[in-house]
Amino acid sequence: MAVRWGAGGYLRINSAAPAAQGYLPSDNPASLIAWFRMGVGVTITGAGVSSWADQSGNGNDLLQGTDGNRPDYDGTAIITFNGSADFLKCSAFTLNQPTQVSILASQVTWTNNDTLWGGNVGAQVGLTQRVISPNVALFAGNVEFANSDMTVGAFHAVTSLLSGASSSIVVDANAATTGSPGTTAMAGFTLGSRGDGLAGWSNIAVKEIILRNVDDATIRANTEMRLTYVSGWGHGGLTVSG
Repeated sequence: MAVRWGAGGYLRINSAAPAAQGYLPSDNPASLIAWFRMGVGVTITGAGVSSWADQSGNGNDLLQGTDGNRPDYDGTAIITFNGSADFLKCSAFTLNQPTQVSILASQVTWTNNDTLWGGNVGAQVGLTQRVISPNVALFAGNVEFANSDMTVGAFHAVTSLLSGASSSIVVDANAATTGSPGTTAMAGFTLGSRGDGLAGWSNIAVKEIILRNVDDATIRANTEMRLTYVSGWGHGGLTVSG
């Protein structure tokens, strides 16, 4: 059982927390491409975050060499992108479909066509705010499809599966939205804008991200439990686990 203070000062009890707390992305290393862990490996230079180190051991760090494009960090858990210039980007690496992108994030504000995350190039692949708030839509070169469960102003565990006609978006373990967004490979990862960092900057707050090159429902479920568990951290308050 885990006990901790939730938002508004109420006491939250979660009997499923031990299993969630015990699962680490590194427990399934074969498919793990990158793991940006909450509060770990964040480097501040000048105005903000210059790097967020990949904890998978693959060296796919998120980087930003330009001071004016660096997002803010609260010092413990949350990296916040301003929606006008901030983004972090990995050097290009091989990342073909199937791809699972799991992110613990909040849409601070919502603007049509702003991109939460993208691949390595332009607007070819990504999760984008589309048409009506709070929709986020998945695109990989074909026809996007959207999910409306990621409400603005709250943290959500969101897993996007890019797997051709078997692609899906799941928010907080709700029912999956499915579609066929295309088969374009991500070929890298960009956070807070489209893949080239030149447009689509989003105003988001991020705690943790896990990238995999697999379509595995069990791993997705374990990842969802982990992200849901850690979503209550980073704001202070009492935590008792055991």
